[in-house]
Amino acid sequence: MNGFGFVNNPTARSISNSVIEIYYQNVRGLRTKLDYFRNNLLASASDLFAITESGCSESIQDAEIVPPGYNILRCDRADGRKQGGALLVATHRFELRQLPILDASIDTCVFEMVCATVHLNKRFLFVCCVVYIPPGSTENEYMLLFSIIEKLCDRYGEVIVIGDFNLYSCPANISNYFECFLSYCEFTQSNTVPNHLGRQLDLVLSAGISGGVTVVAADDALVPVDAYHPPLAVSVRPASTPPPLSPAVARDSSAHHIRPQWNWNKADFQLLYSSILSIDWSMMYEMHNLEEMLNFFYDNINCTINECVPRKKLSSGNSRYVYPVWYTKDIITNIQIKAKFHKKFKKTKLDNDYHKFAECRTRIKKLIETASESICKGSEIVLAVYKIEKKYIK
Repeated sequence: MNGFGFVNNPTARSISNSVIEIYYQNVRGLRTKLDYFRNNLLASASDLFAITESGCSESIQDAEIVPPGYNILRCDRADGRKQGGALLVATHRFELRQLPILDASIDTCVFEMVCATVHLNKRFLFVCCVVYIPPGSTENEYMLLFSIIEKLCDRYGEVIVIGDFNLYSCPANISNYFECFLSYCEFTQSNTVPNHLGRQLDLVLSAGISGGVTVVAADDALVPVDAYHPPLAVSVRPASTPPPLSPAVARDSSAHHIRPQWNWNKADFQLLYSSILSIDWSMMYEMHNLEEMLNFFYDNINCTINECVPRKKLSSGNSRYVYPVWYTKDIITNIQIKAKFHKKFKKTKLDNDYHKFAECRTRIKKLIETASESICKGSEIVLAVYKIEKKYIK
């Protein structure tokens, strides 16, 4: 269920050169940046996204943070404070299976932590943990965090831990123990990207990744950059990366995940409108869980659309992306141009090539934002018309 610019055919990109790209950023709160964050996720070429200081709460639904088709695991700060929190997000090709936090109730800890096994085509790749521990945390809190990660490393051979450890403000005993912690887990700390003070508050720890882990400053940011936390691009080369699927299996797998592509040019709108008006929504008012209500709503709407609007035939070509239906031709063309500029810059490292890439990237963001706003306004108009028709029929 996507169609939002994700990789479509695994044969077209079987994790380019067996590399999985993880994007990391400390976002300093998402509550006022949700639309900006979600649009930039769509424009990003990364596979996984590790986010700290998300600042989210139970009142913010998953659908407000990530586009349809993305997998998300959250650990919100339970005490209601705006800062803190951790997210792990994956594009539709990857499966995240959340791991329980052993020997601790995460809601009672000052730190936030998300742990999951990452799978591709049902094959295990590695464990990924996203961690945020606030400055000034006690020695006991740090030791509990280290203990959880150590037990995780005892169970799994391939582990990546990414997050904000705030070691510059930790107790002296923790600074001394940290070296023992790295040695016990056989971790390598790969982040050498400094912040504006020449420090690394954010760490990228890895163990058992035979292909290696490299970290560089990210070319772009999902939200405005905090000078203390430059965003990072983490490249992972896991040993257990599965081989490419055969074309036939790839198409079947792709078709399973891609959201319906309806052919609105051949829709029976009169039947569609009357069918929507006849939907019985009474059950939804008896539900108390918002996610359950959303599922009920979309199940009814999708079922009705399927009855009144024929599907488009899926292309069997090797196109790398399946774009959202609301992407304009201009957006798609610029995305393809941006990919070429980025590939050229990574090869040449020339400033001129980077400027071309950056200009194209900025242009794409503006185009996506404009198109997204247009779609939202169109949806509001359709809803208003529906309410008027319903009132008139009654």
